[in-house]
Amino acid sequence: MGPGVLVVGEGDALELTVTVTNRGESSFGPGVTLWHPPQLSYRKVQMLQPRGSVRCHSEPPEGRGRRSLCQVQPPVLRAGAQVSFRLTLDVPPDAELGETLQVTAQSHSTNGDAGGRSQSATIPSGTGVPGD
Repeated sequence: MGPGVLVVGEGDALELTVTVTNRGESSFGPGVTLWHPPQLSYRKVQMLQPRGSVRCHSEPPEGRGRRSLCQVQPPVLRAGAQVSFRLTLDVPPDAELGETLQVTAQSHSTNGDAGGRSQSATIPSGTGVPGD
């Protein structure tokens, strides 16, 4: 997975631009798992490249975090192919996020190996994230 770009949304949303690049053999069932604070939850996703689609959802919070899972379509990401999408997470107005906000993303596939490289980003909550 290539580096992501964090854009703090206005008001009640956080937008993340995610790019997945396949640097190996064809990948079957490609996807991305994002770990983030439990107050954030999936709102919407938008493909930034014209082909394919992506489906996402957030799981219930677990302890001090929450996972959002995104599956990329078509189900095969060919060697050298790249997919980009924008994921929007809800940020409740009463969210207490502390001084920083960390989001970690890891790509994966059903090829049978553990998946791709993890990328994480930490931003100070003073950049406009509600709850500072």
